[in-house]
Amino acid sequence: MPPAVPANRHTVRPWTTSWRPQWTDSARGIYAARAEELIAAIRAHVGQVTQRQGRQRELGDYFASTDVVQAAANSFNEAEFDWCGSFPLAPNSTGCPVWR
Repeated sequence: MPPAVPANRHTVRPWTTSWRPQWTDSARGIYAARAEELIAAIRAHVGQVTQRQGRQRELGDYFASTDVVQAAANSFNEAEFDWCGSFPLAPNSTGCPVWR
C-alpha cells in the first residue's frame, strides 16, 4: 500500500519513495535561481555558437556547451517540479495535450 500524501502537500515522485516539498518558499527560491542559470547557459551557448566558423576543432567546445545547457535545463525542470509539480521542458513535444 503506498504511503498517504501528508497534509502539508508534499508530493512523491513516481520513481522514488522520497517526499519532495512543493509550494514552499525554499522551492520557489531554488526555482527562480535555476531559471536564471538556464537563461545564462542559453545565452552563453548562443554566444559560443554564433562565433563558430564551421571548423572541426570547434566541436569540442560546442559539445561541452550543449552539455551545460542540458544540465541547466534538467535542473530547471526538476526545480519547477519541486515548486509546483510540473515539468515544463519536454524536447520534441508539443506540450500537454490536455491543455491544447
